[in-house]
Amino acid sequence: MKKIFYLLTILLLSTNLNAQISVIEKGKPKGRIIINQSEPINQEASNLLNHFLKEI
Repeated sequence: MKKIFYLLTILLLSTNLNAQISVIEKGKPKGRIIINQSEPINQEASNLLNHFLKEI
């Protein structure tokens, strides 16, 4: 049991876990903002995200 634990620990520590994603590449967006327009807060959040992405 300990061997499996050590093996899994080494495996997890040796992998490159990268949680970052790129949303803009060469000044162009790589995706779209899709929202449910029935909630006004969604529109406000998408506008705010769009604003910050333009600043990048």
